Amino acid sequence: HFWPGSRAKTVFTIHNLQYLGMFPPWVMEQIDLPGEAYGMDGVEFHGQVSFLKAGIFYGDAITAVSPTYAHEIMSPALGNGLDGLLRHRGHAVHGILNGIDDEVWNPATDPLIEHPYSTADMSGKASNKVALQRIDVAEGHRPDRRRRGTPGTIGRPDRRSGNRRTAPARHAA
Repeated sequence: HFWPGSRAKTVFTIHNLQYLGMFPPWVMEQIDLPGEAYGMDGVEFHGQVSFLKAGIFYGDAITAVSPTYAHEIMSPALGNGLDGLLRHRGHAVHGILNGIDDEVWNPATDPLIEHPYSTADMSGKASNKVALQRIDVAEGHRPDRRRRGTPGTIGRPDRRSGNRRTAPARHAA
């Protein structure tokens, strides 16, 4: 939200509203957040910085792990103090069941993918990247073959939660 360049749309997913991601206010300077972000209309939550609240407040779309959970977290009983904000952002909150319908979303059979690929043959994936870059150029965007996605995660950095790749980084920080 505060990045000076072009702003990519964001989707923030809530798996468990109990993990608030609470930090002391001085963390804002360490992560280059401007002072204006610290407040009720921002990242402040009970005198601290809440990364969870930040995701809910600034996310373009908010998803929860099911339609039922999305509804439940908007109630005072299960909203963990964020139910008011979630109700306020209700238009952006969507419950999506975990999992994927691989009959519909299958890059090996999807007719809209220029070069199909599968786990057995990933060669089409690189060709699709080139095809997407051609579309970018045709639409007037500068080609940048080095551009890659940036993975990110918010979650407990431990092996139990499935963050096997981020758990070792915790010890390096």
